[in-house]
Amino acid sequence: MTLYNTAYDSAEWRKGSAGEKLEPQGKPVASSVAVDLGRPNAEGGLGLDPAGRYYVFDFWNESFVGVFPGNARLEQNLRPGEARMLSVHEVEPNPQFISTSRHVMQGLLDLPRCAWDGPGRELRGTAKVIGGEPFKIVIALNGFQPRDARAAGAGASIRMIDQRAGLAELTLTRSVNSETEWRVRFSK
Repeated sequence: MTLYNTAYDSAEWRKGSAGEKLEPQGKPVASSVAVDLGRPNAEGGLGLDPAGRYYVFDFWNESFVGVFPGNARLEQNLRPGEARMLSVHEVEPNPQFISTSRHVMQGLLDLPRCAWDGPGRELRGTAKVIGGEPFKIVIALNGFQPRDARAAGAGASIRMIDQRAGLAELTLTRSVNSETEWRVRFSK
């Protein structure tokens, strides 16, 4: 989800240099931008399950925003003209990825596969790793503890980044660009 602050210090508009195009007068200002998580899309909401709970992670600021009920109103204070990319994932009963460091699409392009193997107590996936650049995957532990991390043909390490929120970060490194299979083992 992207929140974009379009607020100006004036409500007046004028014709722009392109003729009919209207442009706001004044200067961009800081503003609060909000969205109702459970409200239908057609009414300006995200259309999430109001009975669910959701992790929200700020991609560009690399920070955990929190866990929100599906009927919550998510509000963020944004700088003038700021756009904020937030990943939103429904809370699962097992470890799950909630953000990556690679792409604003947060896993859609850079993490083609990620799944929980319950019997093996492993979170497994495939990541598109760029050679020479660490690829980071933020994992919500959901009551589990990471034991170790492994990756085929790459370095893999896992560390706690937020004990209170139960978040860990898996870092994958390799010298060449490649799709890399990885796994993290957990204990309860």
